[in-house]
Amino acid sequence: MDSNFDIEKLDRQMPYNVPEGFFEKSYNDIMAATVNSSEKNKTNRHRLVKICAAMASAAAVAMAFFAVQREMPADNALANDEYISAHIDTMVDDLSDEEIYNWVECTDPDMYLASY
Repeated sequence: MDSNFDIEKLDRQMPYNVPEGFFEKSYNDIMAATVNSSEKNKTNRHRLVKICAAMASAAAVAMAFFAVQREMPADNALANDEYISAHIDTMVDDLSDEEIYNWVECTDPDMYLASY
């Protein structure tokens, strides 16, 4: 390696060129797309409202589905170990092989579940 390197001897030209008027055009395009676009903002706002409404509807449907699927008894006298074991056995029997495999894959390396 050359230990007598002098930075002053390097060429002072820019390594790239931009087209004439590039920065002015970029500024105008950005302003037109953001600040000056009231109609586009209204369209985006309506789209956002529709997306939020659809997500809220999907969440409500999912919550209703899971609430209906829940089969545990509300009475604490019925919620004993035998009933819970039978309920879990029924749920496992209804699972497909792929679902059981995924369940095992997800719970197998879990050190917290293994510690019980």
